[in-house]
Amino acid sequence: NIYGALYYVRSIAENYSEFTEKIFNSKPPMPPKAQKETFNGCLSSVLADECTCDVVRSVHSEICEMLEAHKESRDPEPLVITKATVKTMLAGCGIADEKLEALDRSFDENFGKGAELSPKNIISVNKFEVETPEVKIKIDPAHRDLVSTQVINNVKYLMIRVDGAIEVNGININIEKD
Repeated sequence: NIYGALYYVRSIAENYSEFTEKIFNSKPPMPPKAQKETFNGCLSSVLADECTCDVVRSVHSEICEMLEAHKESRDPEPLVITKATVKTMLAGCGIADEKLEALDRSFDENFGKGAELSPKNIISVNKFEVETPEVKIKIDPAHRDLVSTQVINNVKYLMIRVDGAIEVNGININIEKD
């Protein structure tokens, strides 16, 4: 699209991809929700057993830092996340080289070669959630480092470090020391 043409659709679900392909001679961009789901699926399937709370927290943290630095720089060009960016983040987390190569292939298959994703489409900057089938916990992204996982006596636990008061159903509670 050399003319920078735009078109509006009321709902992303009704994006009329045939129209876009015929008029602009290109595939329409993937909707933001689909980008997020595809990105999450790509990470979890490729990393498998190495997809830990620490890795996800690190990726979330680095993308948020990139957004903040971009905002401060006042660069008019939009910030984009590429395959290379994701690989660099994961390499910094100590992910094995064979998993990074698998990510390379998966990223190309899911998003296309040379894909550039908007960071706001693949993470929620203002929230950090931990979810199990029984519990859903929302954490202020500034305090995402308070959450960790641990296995004690072959039982998985989600650990949340507490520095202040604790409320349960609006009632302050005490934690007894052993």
